[in-house]
Amino acid sequence: MFYQFKSRLLIQKPNGNKYYYHVVSATTDHSYPFSIPVASIEVIANSGTYDYISTLSFDDIARLQVSIQYSPAEKIVWSDLFSGRVLSSKAQYGTGTTATITCSGHIAETGYAIIDEAKVYASATPGAEIISYFADKYLSRTSITYPDGNPSISVAYTTKQAQKYMKDLLTEMEELTSNTWYFIAEPIYDSSNNLSSVPITFRPFSTVATKKYKAIQGTPRFLSGNFSSDGSTVYTSAIQFGKTLAAVEPATTGVQYKGSYTNTAKVTAYGLRTKVNTDTGLESNAICASFAQYYLPNIVDPRVIGTVTLEGTIKAQIGDLITVKIPSIDLNGSPISGDYTVLKVHHSISYNEFQTTLSVGDGIELDTEDYLSIFARENRLNLQNFVS
Repeated sequence: MFYQFKSRLLIQKPNGNKYYYHVVSATTDHSYPFSIPVASIEVIANSGTYDYISTLSFDDIARLQVSIQYSPAEKIVWSDLFSGRVLSSKAQYGTGTTATITCSGHIAETGYAIIDEAKVYASATPGAEIISYFADKYLSRTSITYPDGNPSISVAYTTKQAQKYMKDLLTEMEELTSNTWYFIAEPIYDSSNNLSSVPITFRPFSTVATKKYKAIQGTPRFLSGNFSSDGSTVYTSAIQFGKTLAAVEPATTGVQYKGSYTNTAKVTAYGLRTKVNTDTGLESNAICASFAQYYLPNIVDPRVIGTVTLEGTIKAQIGDLITVKIPSIDLNGSPISGDYTVLKVHHSISYNEFQTTLSVGDGIELDTEDYLSIFARENRLNLQNFVS
């Protein structure tokens, strides 16, 4: 089967001038929860008397591009594997003269945009309204959009002057969705192929497996896989204690609120495994029971996570739901076969190889405090006795 890939680095200067560099090797990484994509790109620095690297400057727009052909007659079409700005460059001299360029994704603006005001949303306010207010005020190179509608989250929210960056706000908003939504930059280019704008979209994780690519053992795209099952945090019953009331004479100890929930089917499968938590902010038996019922379904099964390495896959991105079938790997009595969320994308390019490694799993692993925080925010309006 014919397969050929080409790679290049496109640098756009502030005046719109473009320079193209031959790529020797490159890696890119983007992961969830909220993170700033990064790329390390090694390029030819000079040829004879011409110094290519002299045209490169900090903050230039950088686009690592790849073209894949499956037929010699197929047209070369360049697609962005990474888009962002130059952070640093380092020249090397040895068997040849190259330079390594480090870049960060456009979303990096959120990492240095400080929220320079004390703002209070005293009552529950839609998350999209909060995000848009701060984004419009503190982001200049990027903007926030909601192509799939607004997230159904509302929360009371407070900022202190110069205590929080925009990336902190966006991270908290992802958490408010129970880590089922994600932010990703989607640059737009004009007719001259110059960067026009950079919307940062806020999207829900896909619930339908993508048709763009799959990881199926035995197909040309699939190269390798590595999966594990972790049952160290499996529980089949949850007991939640809350606030302890003041003692009423003649008793010397007050009554403590308590609620519980048990999954009988899982008890049959795994035995009785009880998880006990205490949080004094839960101020009724009903709220304790409600949290136990909310919490337990997240910890009743072993968590399956893994990595799959594919032939270079340009369209892979975090948030995708990917079909994985690896009959040679058996976990918990069954071969790996199902749809998994992509949590990290790593691209690797060398002289004659382009590979994509995906970290996939059933979702983000959270601890008890994370679940309590999400539960509190989601239920603040109708669980009136909750005190955070």
